[in-house]
Amino acid sequence: MVKWRFYQVEVILWNSSFSFHLSLERPMNQTEMVEHMNFNVTANVSCSDLITPMFYDYMSRIDNVTLSLIVFCCVETLITFILFVICCHFFCTYVSSSARSSKLAWLAGIFPLASGASCIGMIVPRAMPLSDMIIVLYISRCLFGFVDLVIDCCGGIQSMSDEHSVFQLKLNTGPCCCCFVCLPKLSPTVKNIRIMRFFVYQNAIFRPILFFFIGVFWVDRWGSFDSKVPFKPFITTLVVLSSLIALYGVNVFHMTTKEPLKKYKIHILMSIIQFVILIFNLQAPIFLACSSLVSCDEMLLPSYAKTSLWHHMAVVTECLLLLSLAMWFFRPQENCMFDKFYISKADQHVEGNETVHLKPELLSHT
Repeated sequence: MVKWRFYQVEVILWNSSFSFHLSLERPMNQTEMVEHMNFNVTANVSCSDLITPMFYDYMSRIDNVTLSLIVFCCVETLITFILFVICCHFFCTYVSSSARSSKLAWLAGIFPLASGASCIGMIVPRAMPLSDMIIVLYISRCLFGFVDLVIDCCGGIQSMSDEHSVFQLKLNTGPCCCCFVCLPKLSPTVKNIRIMRFFVYQNAIFRPILFFFIGVFWVDRWGSFDSKVPFKPFITTLVVLSSLIALYGVNVFHMTTKEPLKKYKIHILMSIIQFVILIFNLQAPIFLACSSLVSCDEMLLPSYAKTSLWHHMAVVTECLLLLSLAMWFFRPQENCMFDKFYISKADQHVEGNETVHLKPELLSHT
């Protein structure tokens, strides 16, 4: 038996097999192990067996191409934040209702938040699950805000039920009940509206509780969040069910008020929200399913962390594009949501006409 001691690591070679005994005083990271174990031993380590490195180790061994892409994503995030500030300026300037402008700011905030959290996850790989949790929780809050915005544009729950009583709540709506054509249609009474609103609100309450437990388990397995853990499929199933119920409630509200609120372009806002939900509920699992196809020749990131890295890079670009499209479709001159913009334009038009009429009088007096 041969023994080597490197700092706090004891390597024991016995019958061509080796094991590591790490001291609790100072656990060694992957870089130190590679530097101090200078013997010709080739270990067949798969990508899934790697442990997500810490920030210092990751930045010291990252390749130039990946680093350049991360820097490019940070620049995109900065542009997204600048566009968000411009949006908030228009909300505060041209929307008369402070409650409505705050709801619009909450909805627009998903893009800089998702982009910024994704950049943090790309720079600190062990923070990727935490970044995803924060983004998904904010999306739940945005669904909450979208329903409140629709109700506010209709003048409140009571006004909505009175004014739009000719419309009916269509229950056979996606994504849950689109195939059940036998479901009855309900009138938009106060009780029915509150029930549909609760379908959306439960996601903002139930999902943080589930993500708290996910965070606890992730911290317990620090940096090694294995998809094969028995509890994860159960919690993931509950999260998906809660999200589907919330999205169902949002779709019912959208279909009920689509025509009356056409001047506010709520249908475009709904399409953008649905696309954001697809990004974080469909795109991420697709990337994770392709983790076996991703190579890890540099032996730095495990396969699931590397696919998450590419997912966050895509999210940053998608957030910039979606916010740019939202700003184009919701520009003040094309949307009645910005009521003060039309008032200011009308005042300018009146002042212009008065100036034209007064000009001859002023000239005659001179």
